[in-house]
Amino acid sequence: GLSVDHAAQDLTVNGAIVATGAAKLKAGDYANDGDTSSIVFNAGKSVTAGSVDFSAAGDIKNASGVATVKAAYGDFVAETGSISLKNLDIQTINKIEASNDIVVTDTGDNDLTINGMTAGGKIDVEKTKKNVIVTKDAVVQSGTKGAATDKSMTFKVDDGTFTFNGDSTITGKIQAPETLTINASSDITLHGNIQALNGTGAADPKVVKAAELKSGGTVIADNAKNDFVGYVAAEAAPSRSITLNDVNNLTLGVIKGETASLSAENGAIAMNGTDEASVNKLTATAKGIEFQNDKALTLSGVQQTDSAKALNIVAKGNIEQNLSVDAQGEANFTAANGATKYDVTLSNDANDFDSASKAKVVNIVDAKNVKIVDKNDLALGNVTASGSLDVTAGGTANGNISQTAVDALSNPNVLAVEGTTKFTATKGSVGVLGENKMKGALTVNAHDDVTVRNDMKLTVGSVYSKAGNVVLYTTDASALSVPAFSETTDYTAGTVVGYNGKHYTANATHSAASWNAADWTEVTGSDLVVPVGGSVEAESGSVTLAAYDD
Repeated sequence: GLSVDHAAQDLTVNGAIVATGAAKLKAGDYANDGDTSSIVFNAGKSVTAGSVDFSAAGDIKNASGVATVKAAYGDFVAETGSISLKNLDIQTINKIEASNDIVVTDTGDNDLTINGMTAGGKIDVEKTKKNVIVTKDAVVQSGTKGAATDKSMTFKVDDGTFTFNGDSTITGKIQAPETLTINASSDITLHGNIQALNGTGAADPKVVKAAELKSGGTVIADNAKNDFVGYVAAEAAPSRSITLNDVNNLTLGVIKGETASLSAENGAIAMNGTDEASVNKLTATAKGIEFQNDKALTLSGVQQTDSAKALNIVAKGNIEQNLSVDAQGEANFTAANGATKYDVTLSNDANDFDSASKAKVVNIVDAKNVKIVDKNDLALGNVTASGSLDVTAGGTANGNISQTAVDALSNPNVLAVEGTTKFTATKGSVGVLGENKMKGALTVNAHDDVTVRNDMKLTVGSVYSKAGNVVLYTTDASALSVPAFSETTDYTAGTVVGYNGKHYTANATHSAASWNAADWTEVTGSDLVVPVGGSVEAESGSVTLAAYDD
């Protein structure tokens, strides 16, 4: 081995050093005599050894050009200065510490393993070949010196992966007080604890970038202790996934890949207010969820867990699902790109849009055709659909469809539907009471009471209640059109007909026959449209056709 201890002036490597064992270079002794000497490598010079141990009171640096340091193991300490080495070929860095910046490039043909790295200023590491591995117990930390002007951390892997193994029980961590940037040509796998804290102290952390993770493969940052203070931008290969966990709130910038799998179980998932995601599938768990996508989106398991918060999904394409959605708060869906509207299809029988308080409603902000299924009760708020609306409650249990006249702020609830509207609650009731504007034919199939209010002409295709009453309100008196009674027609109980200028509902099912007043009950109201072939039936109750009451 080789050991050189040089004080009072810089230790300059001006030739080639070769050692089969360890090469130990020391310049200065700041702790004892204030010496700030540096280790300086002149261009084209080199150290080749089994291991290297460089310690300088000042800097460890290249004077100019590129020098080579090649070893299986390396320790580097710059007590008061920076470390700047442009042509490392180190297999394992046991320790690298600098009072200021660490800027290194490793060009070796082997993987680079890091057991520890601490900089008072920034960290900037590039690996031109192979992979970077941060061991599970390693602490990699930039910006430990409060006066540093740049405390960012950047890893660039030109032809390989970046991996940090660990879990929530291990003390190793990567911590960056300013933006953490990792670029890798292949996978970024961060099972260890990531502390990206650039938003700390910011008036609005959502507008400050905490981390940028760009990968030619997958991006995984799944440790339960992760803390991204500020927003995260993450990009994976088009067919690969992105997994991000945060111990509290998770704010997103640009997110690109096949699937985004997101978790903030103790906080909310939100966008930064400027950027959009660009993924095909979303899996998410958080108290509140806000996600904006620049194309169609498939919901692949979404759980919004806090009734005081909301689920907000916006896509510039169709919104659909392949796994259930569970929203404990208000749920809002938008499927539109300017004037172009798209479909919202949430038809999984296991969906659960919580409506225990009738205030946690489902709103369709803007869409074309809408289909929603809930496993039990479903409360509607406002719907704007340029196509049809199809709502089912009780997918796997008893369930009612409801809509209050006004929302929590006393604003009217409105179902604005250009096409047909269908409500199915075969194990419950339908009570839709807003200032609704359903232009197409209405179809209802319910077990219990049916009450529908429409603030315009109401065209009925088929309205049926097995065990309750039917009450239909509408406002357009000029639109009266009820099929006339015919002696040659069979009628089922509850069917509405016109006879001698009045409306009647059949008391029971009976075959074609001449008019018999005992078979019919007069109904009041003048604002219902029942096209020929349509029907209104309350199998075990009454039918009321009434004027809309504001």
